[in-house]
Amino acid sequence: MTALYRAELVRKPEARPTALVKLSAEIRPCEKQAVDFTARVKLGLGGVVYYTPLLSAERGSGVM
Repeated sequence: MTALYRAELVRKPEARPTALVKLSAEIRPCEKQAVDFTARVKLGLGGVVYYTPLLSAERGSGVM
């Protein structure tokens, strides 16, 4: 996605504003999901990864 966004930015003769808006709207939730997932992963002893599941309040909040 970000590669498409960057390619659109350098497009000749000029970037299409609607394409940039649509691509950035798609990228934003993906980046947020990556940050949320990273925040839930915890490293334990010996490199073991523990995953903290979503709380029920977080699942239904609909907040992005």
